[in-house]
Amino acid sequence: MNRAEDRKDILKQSLYRSYGEFDSLADSLSDSCDTVTSVDSSGLDSKSLRDLLISMSTKLRQLDDELDTPFKIAIVGSQGTGKTTVANLLLNEPLMPSTFDENEAAVIRLVYTDDDELDGQAEFTLEDKQCVRMSIEKANQIIDTHRRDRKQDEFIRSVVHVTFYRNHPQLQEIELINTPGMNVITEDFYPKVKHLFVEADVILWVNRGEIILDGFNSWLINKISSDNQNIVGMITFPDKLYKMDSENGVTDVVEQFMREVENNKILRVNGEIALFIFNGQFAQIAEKHLKEIPFAYDIADLEEDEPNLRMIYNYLNHSFGYSDEPDRMAILERYNLIGMSEGNEICLYDKPFDAQEFYDYFVENKYCIVDSETQTAPFSDSGRLILGEVSQFYPFRRFADEHLVPDSFGEKIESVSNRLKRILSSKDGVDTDMSRMLQMRKIFNAKQEKLTGDEDIREEDYKSFSTDLSKKYEDWYEKQIGHKCNIYTDDFIEKTLDRFEEEINPVDFFKEICVSLVPARFRSGNETPVSRKITKIIEETTADVLPAHIEMLADEANDKIEHIMIELNRNYLVKKNKTGIGNAAPDTRVTSSVDITKLVQGMRKLMQRHIKKDTIQKILINLARKDLRGKSQIVKTIVRLIRDLLTKLGVKFVKKKATETAAKGQLGPLGWFLIIVDVLTLGKDVHDMYNEMKEAIKRQVKNDQTYRSFFSDEAKYMYKEISKSVKAQLDNEFTKDQPDLKYIQEGITTCEAAIDRMQLLREEI
Repeated sequence: MNRAEDRKDILKQSLYRSYGEFDSLADSLSDSCDTVTSVDSSGLDSKSLRDLLISMSTKLRQLDDELDTPFKIAIVGSQGTGKTTVANLLLNEPLMPSTFDENEAAVIRLVYTDDDELDGQAEFTLEDKQCVRMSIEKANQIIDTHRRDRKQDEFIRSVVHVTFYRNHPQLQEIELINTPGMNVITEDFYPKVKHLFVEADVILWVNRGEIILDGFNSWLINKISSDNQNIVGMITFPDKLYKMDSENGVTDVVEQFMREVENNKILRVNGEIALFIFNGQFAQIAEKHLKEIPFAYDIADLEEDEPNLRMIYNYLNHSFGYSDEPDRMAILERYNLIGMSEGNEICLYDKPFDAQEFYDYFVENKYCIVDSETQTAPFSDSGRLILGEVSQFYPFRRFADEHLVPDSFGEKIESVSNRLKRILSSKDGVDTDMSRMLQMRKIFNAKQEKLTGDEDIREEDYKSFSTDLSKKYEDWYEKQIGHKCNIYTDDFIEKTLDRFEEEINPVDFFKEICVSLVPARFRSGNETPVSRKITKIIEETTADVLPAHIEMLADEANDKIEHIMIELNRNYLVKKNKTGIGNAAPDTRVTSSVDITKLVQGMRKLMQRHIKKDTIQKILINLARKDLRGKSQIVKTIVRLIRDLLTKLGVKFVKKKATETAAKGQLGPLGWFLIIVDVLTLGKDVHDMYNEMKEAIKRQVKNDQTYRSFFSDEAKYMYKEISKSVKAQLDNEFTKDQPDLKYIQEGITTCEAAIDRMQLLREEI
């Protein structure tokens, strides 16, 4: 098992635990809390606390699923920006369909298959989870609003996405997702596409140059960046702005876009901004997706061709095709856009522009080939290479190969981790999930501050009691964890070694060591019976011992909280007798003994009934869901640790024998085999080694930080779950006769629990 797989397992466990907790928080929330809402920076997206919890749970589930999927690139943007062109250029084959008028429901996934029956098929996934399969040709007809009938309109409204299966080599590395025109999707359809912002490893945000500064693009990038910062920007159709360059051309638009819209949201790589000025038509000619489009349409009259010739000239003259004025390049260079830095350091064509002279230059250098019959000049292969650079598609493709498409599984895990960190960040405004949750807590706290009179006094005193309880309990369990880890480890090792002695005799153990010492080219590669037995014993022992210890710690924690509450109540009564209720100064006011005593008495009964049964059972069920028999990180860690240990001990013993039989040690692999045979014939050596192995396992397991941290994480999770459960019960008891205070306190407690879980998840990644 490599480190990437280990990290994946740990991340999946953290995600599973977290989205389960958000589900529980959402399910337990009262309807009264739904009256409180927060809004995003646009002021358009209003969510209740329950909505935020469900949204967070959904995103974490998506990221969990993403760890088992190929690298995904999603292409988003307004209608008619050239998204399909970009997708097909990336694949170098027109696999992504383009319709005359994009349908608002046409989220299309291009997915690899090596199944001949599935190749060329489309599968519609519906809202009710059903799947409908048909040919890609038939699917294209349904997707196109101008080709489908009214009955198919009803069908398409129930579609979440459609998957096109193709046997294309590049789809083995990436899955391409093409979205509908984001500016024409209906309100009820938006929830079907917003998950793409979390799901994609990279988002290509395609913008048409002449409309890039509209309000929609500002709204869209805020939505995308709240969940994902791997955004690569593309400004398409720059030729539409090119001839207006002296007033508000491409460079002016880019400057305004960077200042007013982008706002530090596009991906930065080595200080460069991943924004490309992209000419799709030029790129299609360069890649032969468009044919019969020559360098010059009429070699006798170049006036009609001058705009295209001028853009190519600009690139060869000052490295950027869409500005006639070289000094305006400074605007683009100032923003350090990727692609600008790849321009020509030495001018390739330094003469003033003249259409005829520039055409002659192209012919002389064989960038185009004159067709005397049609009086045109089609591009040659070398000419198309130049056009690929002018279009900025080649710089983009180089960037994609180097930075977007992963070389290893580890990069996929890193991509998921980065998206998760983004969701859990609160640094960039109020649109991330963490920021929204912090905003929600602030709203509930503001409502709490409006409480007045006796209610306010009781609330303040209760908070003091609750805070003291949490602090004392946390101090107690932090001191317990190291000691409890040692007790658990001793019990685990003792039971594991007992089973080793019962089920694996010393000679079989040594044979297992011999297998690890055999040169790799002589091994079968299959797991040995002894190796399988070791794994099985560790899996079963872990599945028995870990839950038993967690349950025992949970019982202790429950009793400890009860004792702390009794102690706090006693302290409050002592303080009350010294100061007297009503006579205390404002800064020394104490909780009414009636309130606290009644609260403690009620809680002692609840803890025996609720915490002892429901909460501890929930903790154990959560532990059982991890399937400790084989899938748990703790099992893999111990199995690997013991196998490594057996190999080290084997090498030590064989080297020892080699010094005693030097002649055999000079025989290469055969000499090692003979030494092993000698050791197997000496019962004392095997016995000594077996005893040393048991002692070494004890030392190694007790000192292994991965093993210890796994137990510590489970113990801390258990302690915190009990603390949250007690807090929830306390809040309920305190506010049960005060409806307004009850839902406000419930909202604050739930927000704090959600924020704690998000912070813990951030630490775990």
